[in-house]
Amino acid sequence: KTNYLKTIINFIDSQDFLSELVSPFEVDMTKLYNIHPKKIIYNGPIKSFDSIKYVLNGGGVVNADSFDDLKNIILIAKKLKDLNFKRIGVRFSFDENNLQSRFGIEFNSDNLEKILSIIKVINLNFPRCLHIHFPKRDIKSFEERVRKICKILSNLRKEHNINNTIID
Repeated sequence: KTNYLKTIINFIDSQDFLSELVSPFEVDMTKLYNIHPKKIIYNGPIKSFDSIKYVLNGGGVVNADSFDDLKNIILIAKKLKDLNFKRIGVRFSFDENNLQSRFGIEFNSDNLEKILSIIKVINLNFPRCLHIHFPKRDIKSFEERVRKICKILSNLRKEHNINNTIID
């Protein structure tokens, strides 16, 4: 992420790591460095039509950062003809002390229902990825967020009978 040293990027890519990107510029960098789009997780609040289309067409993950972002991603996905594996995710934030983030859609039951209704337009029952942002860079914050998202995903699997959603 935000590292443009080709030697390091090529080494990490060769080790089968995914590239997390947050801008159209970074998507363009992956093209220059021959990173396949299926190895991209695309986050960030500002994405271009072309960058979303490129990542989705190549089988990468595109995470929505807001309802407007999600609607835009769905509109683009509807225009893609051969989109067999829709890897569209959602970045969540939590309205709790120590877990708040300026990025993502606040997780609550109303917002979840709204997300599910938006993605149904392309016959997607549930997001393929749940992403959480880590504004604090400490192990306690990391542990709290991971526990929270794992609990949420476990509950959602029971309620919605899903088995193919990943956590980022």
